[in-house]
Order: sequence, then C-alpha cells, then structure tokens
Amino acid sequence: MDTRTKEAVWLPAGKIGLPEMNSRIKYAALNLGWQEAVRIIFKKCIPVSELRVAEAGCGSATMALTFALMGASVSLIDFNQKVLEHTRDLYQLYGAEAEYINEDCINNPSERIRGNYDLVISSGLLEHFSGKYRKACLNYHKQLLNKDGFVFISVPNSRSPWYRVIRSLRVLTGTWKIDLEIPLSAKELKKLAEEAGLSDSYVIAYSGWLDDFKDYFWGFFSAIGEALPKTIKKPFKEWKLSLIGKTGTGTVKSADEMREFCADRALSIKNEARGRKTRQGFLWGLNSGLVLFAFNSSQLKQNGV
Repeated sequence: MDTRTKEAVWLPAGKIGLPEMNSRIKYAALNLGWQEAVRIIFKKCIPVSELRVAEAGCGSATMALTFALMGASVSLIDFNQKVLEHTRDLYQLYGAEAEYINEDCINNPSERIRGNYDLVISSGLLEHFSGKYRKACLNYHKQLLNKDGFVFISVPNSRSPWYRVIRSLRVLTGTWKIDLEIPLSAKELKKLAEEAGLSDSYVIAYSGWLDDFKDYFWGFFSAIGEALPKTIKKPFKEWKLSLIGKTGTGTVKSADEMREFCADRALSIKNEARGRKTRQGFLWGLNSGLVLFAFNSSQLKQNGV
C-alpha cells in the first residue's frame, strides 16, 4: 500500500526550551550513529568548515545542528512550513545558521539543491512512508548527494523489544498519535538502499545497548506522563528532565559551550577511531534504533571507509 503520515502529525507539539534542546544535542552527539558519521567525514578528509549537510524531514533538526555548531553549512528541508519556522526559532537559540527549504521528500529535489551535499541526514522519517512513497523518499536522499556523498538514515528497529513495549504502552494509554509508523529491519534498509542505487551500504545500532535501555526507560516515563491530566503533566515533565540531567545528559548553559562540546566529541572520535568502523555490542540487532549508511559511489570502499 502506498501511504504516508498525515501532515497534522508533523506539527510541533509545543515550544522546546533551551534545557531540553541542550539535552537533545548532547544525546545526539553521544550516540553511535553520530560517531560513525564523524568517523567517515574525517576519513574522507573533509574539513568541517567545508562540509555541506542536509537534513530531510528535519523536524527539530538536532542532528544537523550538531554539525552547524561546528561550522558546517546546513540546509533543513521539510514539507511543512510551520515546522521550518519552529526549527528556525530553535537554531536562533544557538546563533546557528541554516538554509530553510520547503520541499516534499516524495518529489524530486529542486535543481538548485540537487547533488549539493556531502552528508544527507534523516532521523525518524522513512518509517512514516510505505510503498512507492518510501522508495521516493529514499531516492530524494540520493538525489541530494554529491558524487562522493553519503546518507545517514535512522529508523526504529522492527526487531527491538524496547520499541514494541513503549509503542504498546502508548497505544494502551491512548497517547500514540501517529497514524503510520512502520519500523524496519537492517535487511530491509539495505535492500532499499540497493534499490535506490546507493553503494556499499551497512547498518549499525543508533546507540549502545545500555544507552538504548536508558533512553527507553525514560520513554516509559514519558508514555505515562503523556496520559496524566494537564495539571500534573507539566511538573511531571520538568521532574523527568531534572532526573535526566542528573544521569549525565544534562544541560549546557551557552551556545559557545555547546559548540565546544560537539567539537571536543568529534576530536575524540578522530583520535579514538583511527579508521575503524564504530564498534557495537553483540545485541545491536535488538536496539530500538538503526542507522543506515550508504554511499553515492563505491570509491569509498577503495579508500577504506
């Protein structure tokens, strides 16, 4: 069946403040997917100041923001203008620059952005399409790439017990608002990449197993919190964020500190990786999220990426 998520689902649920956004940035920069993307960028010898990044179906565009804070040129793409306005407000919190593009990823990209990017990101996008729309969405990613570019596509894992439990809980409490979300397996992601004409694809876990467990532990509390009366929901959310801060993903006060944090993370990855692919535990196939890496040309394999 050829379907997609309804536009209303993509609207921002509410204003995101600086403390929550800081936690999102830190979480993004600590996960395995980001680590692998940074490793590839260093392996390709692309200075971050010359890096061109696009995030399709951008939402809050947290992943792209980590690169913008390090000086990359960033384009944010969404078919919902209200989402782009919301994201612009978030980026202004950090003084981060970006180009905001109102396009639908099931169509072909406009000529002016086609073939422009070293890295094309989407986080939580592909699973909201099925049939020909899913294939069109992946093809949109490919068309944005320059000849040596690569994609970073994260989706929920159809084999993850954590994902299934939280989704079932949200359905049970009536807080599951998404009309279409189809998780994918690593095998399905690689097949889609092949059909789109992308080369040398591989899939890794979005985060480490323990981090994944912690994330879904908080997801369990979020699912409960969403079902609470409005008078209790806000203080419950503030309490949850305060606890997250105490467990190591807490806030950083200024934009300069966030830039320093992202740059330090990238440098540590460069020093630690030394060309190796990102390591992951033997239970990675059960992680809640998967990341597809696929390249626009096979020359990257020859270069040892």
